[in-house]
Amino acid sequence: MGRERIESSPEEKNLGVLIDEKLNMRQQVATTSNLSNTMPMSSGVSALFMLSVCALLLAGATTTTEASVTASVPPGASLSLVNGRNRCEGRVEIYQYGGRGTVCDDGWDLNDAQVVCRQLGCGFAVSAPSNAYFGQGTGNIYLDDVRCTGNESSLFQCGHSGWGVHNCGHSEDAGVVCLDATATTKASVTASVPPGASLSLVNGRNRCEGRVEIYQYGGRGTVCDDGWDLNDAQVVCRQLGCGFAVSAPSNAYFGQGTGNIYLDDVRCTGNESSLFQCGHSGWGVHNCGHSEDAGVVCLGATATTEASVTASVPPGASLSLVNGRNRCEGRVEIYQYGGRGTVCDDGWDLNDAQVVCRQLGCGFAVSAPSNAYFGQGTGNIYLDDVRCTGNESSLFQCGHSGWGVHNCGHSEDAGVVCSGATATTEASVTASVPPGASLSLVNGRNRCEGRVEIYQYGGRGTVCDDGWDLNDAQVVCRQLGCGFAVSAPSNAYFGQGTGNIYLDDVRCTGNESSLFQCGHSGWGVHNCGHSEDAGVVCSGATATTEASVTASVPPGASLSLVNGRNRCEGRVEIYQYGGRGTVCDDGWDLNDAQVVCRQLGCGFAVSAPSNAYFGQGTGNIYLDDVRCTGNESSLFQCGHSGWGVHNCGHSEDAGVVCSGATATTEASVTASVPPGASLSLVNGRNRCEGRVEIYQYGGRGTVCDDGWDLNDAQVVCRQLGCGFAVSAPSNAYFGQGTGNIYLDDVRCTGNESSLFQCGHSGWGVHNCGHHEDAGVVCSGATATTEASVTASVPPGASLSLVNGRNRCEGRVEIYQYGGRGTVCDDGWDLNDAQVVCRQLGCGFAVSAPSNAYFGQGTGNIYLDDVRCTGNESSLFQCGHSGWGVHNCGHSEDAGVVCSGATATTEASVTASVPPGASLSLVNGRNRCEGRVEIYQYGGRGTVCDDGWDLNDAQVVCRQLGCGFAVSAPSNAYFGQGTGNIYLDDVRCTGNESSLFQCGHSGWGVHNCGHSEDAGVVCSGATATTEASVTASVPPGASLSLVNGRNRCEGRVEIYQYGGRGTVCDDGWDLNDAQVVCRQLGCGFAVSAPSNAYFGQGTGNIYLDDVRCTGNESSLFQCGHSGWGVHNCGHSEDAGVVCSGATATTEASVTASVPPGASLSLVNGRNRCEGRVEIYQYGGRGTVCDDGWDLNDAQVVCRQLGCGFAVSAPSNAYFGQGTGNIYLDDVRCTGNESSLFQCGHSGWGVHNCGHSEDAGVVCSGATATTEASVTASVPPGGSEFVMVFLGTAFGGSR
Repeated sequence: MGRERIESSPEEKNLGVLIDEKLNMRQQVATTSNLSNTMPMSSGVSALFMLSVCALLLAGATTTTEASVTASVPPGASLSLVNGRNRCEGRVEIYQYGGRGTVCDDGWDLNDAQVVCRQLGCGFAVSAPSNAYFGQGTGNIYLDDVRCTGNESSLFQCGHSGWGVHNCGHSEDAGVVCLDATATTKASVTASVPPGASLSLVNGRNRCEGRVEIYQYGGRGTVCDDGWDLNDAQVVCRQLGCGFAVSAPSNAYFGQGTGNIYLDDVRCTGNESSLFQCGHSGWGVHNCGHSEDAGVVCLGATATTEASVTASVPPGASLSLVNGRNRCEGRVEIYQYGGRGTVCDDGWDLNDAQVVCRQLGCGFAVSAPSNAYFGQGTGNIYLDDVRCTGNESSLFQCGHSGWGVHNCGHSEDAGVVCSGATATTEASVTASVPPGASLSLVNGRNRCEGRVEIYQYGGRGTVCDDGWDLNDAQVVCRQLGCGFAVSAPSNAYFGQGTGNIYLDDVRCTGNESSLFQCGHSGWGVHNCGHSEDAGVVCSGATATTEASVTASVPPGASLSLVNGRNRCEGRVEIYQYGGRGTVCDDGWDLNDAQVVCRQLGCGFAVSAPSNAYFGQGTGNIYLDDVRCTGNESSLFQCGHSGWGVHNCGHSEDAGVVCSGATATTEASVTASVPPGASLSLVNGRNRCEGRVEIYQYGGRGTVCDDGWDLNDAQVVCRQLGCGFAVSAPSNAYFGQGTGNIYLDDVRCTGNESSLFQCGHSGWGVHNCGHHEDAGVVCSGATATTEASVTASVPPGASLSLVNGRNRCEGRVEIYQYGGRGTVCDDGWDLNDAQVVCRQLGCGFAVSAPSNAYFGQGTGNIYLDDVRCTGNESSLFQCGHSGWGVHNCGHSEDAGVVCSGATATTEASVTASVPPGASLSLVNGRNRCEGRVEIYQYGGRGTVCDDGWDLNDAQVVCRQLGCGFAVSAPSNAYFGQGTGNIYLDDVRCTGNESSLFQCGHSGWGVHNCGHSEDAGVVCSGATATTEASVTASVPPGASLSLVNGRNRCEGRVEIYQYGGRGTVCDDGWDLNDAQVVCRQLGCGFAVSAPSNAYFGQGTGNIYLDDVRCTGNESSLFQCGHSGWGVHNCGHSEDAGVVCSGATATTEASVTASVPPGASLSLVNGRNRCEGRVEIYQYGGRGTVCDDGWDLNDAQVVCRQLGCGFAVSAPSNAYFGQGTGNIYLDDVRCTGNESSLFQCGHSGWGVHNCGHSEDAGVVCSGATATTEASVTASVPPGGSEFVMVFLGTAFGGSR
């Protein structure tokens, strides 16, 4: 027996070595050896083996968890070092199954690094940096607690905690530096700078001071300030021709840059002619952030900068104080050329404030608050380091750093309080509420309970709950006619509002008739967030709210129909106080439409379309549950749920189609212009030319060019005191405006004194986009504009060609003062291109492509109407319209091909269509009419209507099997698409079999917007399209019901090619549901809910107009409109409720687990406890805990070789996972060898969230988890071991 015990199995020998080398437990083994005489042994199990197990258990270590886990590394995993200077140093990254991850630095040392260097053939290890020395990685952390001896040939042979098991973040990513990386790094790396890199200084006061920026290959980056000194700055000044260096500022003195950091540890002697000749760490190699961007100040920039700059303020700049309680206190804001900006508080004092008060006629200065006391502004910061003596009459006469030159953020915006604003501020401010402010309760069950909201001048805001009580609520209820106050909820009980907080510290006695009569801190003055929004519940909520509310419509509200073909059809829109909103279609019918038509003078109602038939609006929904008798003269006299009270989205916006305009509506509407509206011309070269803009109530808008002529322009010039009208440009000649379009169809006689006296379509009523914004040129601006402007190009502007195959072809781009812009192609020809090629040293001009041939640029358009003779040495010597003056969009960006870069492309491009592109017609009544859409590589785009005709449409109809072409509608007849415009200038003969065989401008090359999307109507739309389209369902599509209580009820979802989508409920009925239930083995159909009864899905809508007979075996056999063809939103997602699972479906679904799926436990203390995670096809997911028990856990432990199951925790005990939930309703008997053999609801079918992720604790992980087990055996410890071993090995006590 003794010999047998000594020479036992290999497992015993390995275990003995483990005890000897890892646990030093020889003594405990020896002292407990007498147990061998009393322990019954099962066949083949020796006493030594049993005693070894005892020793391990008593020492607090299990047989598998102390040993390193190495076998868990997935096959095919590979290793690399990244973010270093070469392939032999950097952050350790592991690549497997298309994903990247890192290694945690816990216990990371030179032994581990040695193995990495050996594995990569990089010599021996120099160092093993930790703490993400080479930058933080992203994605997974695959290894932790790596324990190499240093002799392994691969890191994957070393011990570790288990694949994907860790307790780290990427701030602990491990790195390695190998010998092959150290040989040349001490010497300066200079050769690595890419050819064509150039240098500039930005964000200073001129081109000779600022942040150092490097430009190369169309990208920008900075230089790190490590070791940055005057020698380095000297070289930069020399390179830029800026004299000698005055200083070398660090720490992002000129502001933080963006993008790359190209150079670090720059080491110049000071004698180099270029920074790129100096030593550095390597191109793009750094250990900095942009907070360390280096700067330079050269002598060329020092002469005049000490003196105050005052002359730089542009003419026409004006001043105001905003966000205070009145016009004499607030944040200082400067307005110029249609833009707003602030003043920085550096050096801001009472002298400066005194000048502001004098300039505004507000008495004397009381205080000069700093640090954005009146809130942070937005946009530009125009002035900094303001230095007033206090005697100036305007802030613009004071010294400062230069217009727009600053080193501040808006957290330093300066403020002023003038004496004109001090008299009443200590007491409660009540008079400061602006006229016209109104009150409502929102987000409650009716109009008499909810969050308190105040509406004024088109904006909404809330009331803070500081000191909010029943007295305050009583006043609100009285003001709204809602009885008495029941409660005054605080802490955003009715949800958090958005926008402003108008009132705080409200103090009502309870007797006031309006909340605005109560004391408060001042209009807009508060110290709250929306988490403190006040609420009210009134007694009227139970008594009077059932009656229709009509009186709540604010005065001045007006109505229009938009997005139709004329002013008498379209979406119902309400305009009031500068804001627009819609009407919900709940209960919307012909009676309601009749009232709208009568109110607008549009005859009688033809129809009352719902479901956003005329497109979804934006902004508020003002009315819902409208109930007209049909006899009212105004929609505002009809019953409704209350102003702004609704339970809709814009997918339910109501529409109206009227029979037509009646006699009185043809006359021009002039009286509707709101009081206080004013006019200006913007984006021109002076105040007497530009885009017409109207300002009113703090908002800006434009005028549409429909019918715009010299008579209209004459009135504008007269109104502005600008002489007579020279021209009336249309089509957004002075650039597209933003915001509202206030006037359309303007009809002036030319004799009016104001544009607002001319006839028009009505205030805010239009059928235009901003690409039709009207402009004016007055005689006050004509003297010099005919001659070419060349002197206006700013000094330091430079030229390049981008987006071509090399530096000698591409889109023309101009760089100046840190900004980039393009050149418009109006009049662009070979003479102009010749000059560009000469300027860039690229030979002669081969061609001068237009229409953004090399792609559309971004940012400014600096030049237009360029007129070169061809002999100039620089494009900037040629004639043009003026710097930044243009009438183009980036779809007209000019390009150049120089002889240094000749290649081909002249004729019609047809071969450029990518493989796999397909065609469909959408937004029509069926699959054979609609907007032309092209699908390729998962993206959708449209076709421009330039030159679009019946020949082109004929080819589309042939390609889709839709008969012959009936018409070829243009101008986005079937609605504007989104995304790309893939084809333009399509030229079909009509005989092609595919649109992709026709000539065109090139794939993605166009000069259009989606307002020009092409459409097609085919003859098949009336004849063959009624037949169902079934063959179009892609192979492999599958079906499930989600968001119900079980797998046999829910929203219908289709899964195909890794994507999920839904089915539209148009025509959805019990026949369709019957087929779904049959397909899923769920009995018969109980109901077919519509209107997203089970919640709105996301992603695609794959089927619409489904027409099943009820006898099909699959939904995909039923008729429908075509795969992906629909006219729905997810608010119409179809659902199904089935009677229940039939016989075969009650049995567990096991075959659906995809091949290659694997299992692990994560987020526990070792690999044998944690959240259950399944890995397949490069993705991870979890298991839902519905029905999860010890039987299920037992199978997991067996599958992972982790002993028996100790517990089966639920409710995401080990933390919530992310991604998919692969299994639910798992039903194991406990005897399976793999979880994937157990019954479940189906792969990926579940009704859970990650808060229900299942977990497992196996016995392989339990030895030490209850208490810290020391080497000494507790009383009764040997008895425990006897019981455990007797149980585990089949014995008995």
